[in-house]
Amino acid sequence: MRLVPIAALALLATAALPAHAESLPPRDECASLPGFAAFRARLDDAVFRRDVEALLALTDPNIALDFGGGAGHAQMREDWRLGEGSQSPIWGELGTMLRLGCAGNADGAAMPHMFNRFPERYDPFASALTIGIRIALRAGPSFDARVLARLDFETLALTGTDPEAEWQPVRMDDGRAGFVHRDLLRRPIDYRLIFDRVNGQWRIGALIAGD
Repeated sequence: MRLVPIAALALLATAALPAHAESLPPRDECASLPGFAAFRARLDDAVFRRDVEALLALTDPNIALDFGGGAGHAQMREDWRLGEGSQSPIWGELGTMLRLGCAGNADGAAMPHMFNRFPERYDPFASALTIGIRIALRAGPSFDARVLARLDFETLALTGTDPEAEWQPVRMDDGRAGFVHRDLLRRPIDYRLIFDRVNGQWRIGALIAGD
């Protein structure tokens, strides 16, 4: 299994960079990969039913879970509290990723789509994507604050120091600054699924965050 370093994620054309922020709506590039559609259907079903054993059956026994050597089903059960069954936090995380597209090529695939397609000119540690259409950029950290702009899967600079803050201060490429709720943002270093194809069979080789 090969984990793609953050610095090499973007596979962009060599055309001149636009002056405006880049929109990166989710795309499914994986449906045409041999055997992936059937694998994806099994994964969707496991997540829908919150079936721990069905999920583990789709993963590599040595699935990578962090960059410190954490791996394997036993570690996955502990890290994600799989003993809690349908209450495990893994289902919400997987559900979000499954809605955000898939990037694929002959060597493998990854979810969400943005992980392998994030524009190279943005710092992956200080940038995020709005995950939806017409997301409000607000003048203050409140749902009552004035709306400055509506954003459709747009890349933004993160300007705050607390990644856990409910409202994240951000800046657009044109200089406009405001706040977006953290649930409507996703960073390229957030959790992603890495898929490998081994002996013609797809499997989850990594569920990992960071760099």
